[in-house]
Amino acid sequence: MRAAATFEITDWDQTEWDDSPSGKLAQARVTKQFSGEVEGTSVAAVLMAETSVGPAAYTAQERFTGSLGGRTGTFMAQHGATEFGNQSGWVIITGSGSGELAGVSGTAVLDVDGDGGHRITFEYELAPTES
Repeated sequence: MRAAATFEITDWDQTEWDDSPSGKLAQARVTKQFSGEVEGTSVAAVLMAETSVGPAAYTAQERFTGSLGGRTGTFMAQHGATEFGNQSGWVIITGSGSGELAGVSGTAVLDVDGDGGHRITFEYELAPTES
């Protein structure tokens, strides 16, 4: 199945923990609001590396709470990318789904447009519902 949404970053709390001439290492707690075929909120722990010429890479662990495919619950995902602004690959962490999203699996691709808008498209499977 496929579902697309946009999201807005609603909070970004960043702390730098290493700074040298070659670049900076930082971490952030990031919250998001999703709307579209995916509705809900998330919180992520993000680790970032920034070189002297700008952003270079990030990795994140994220918990989503809301609805996907008409079902509500939570799941966790891992994602990352090099060079901010490029596509980011997400993987839903196996076994992390709860509520009606128990058993969810799949991936997602994040796109950031030139105006800073965020779009995400999930390719996912949901566990069959019990009759």
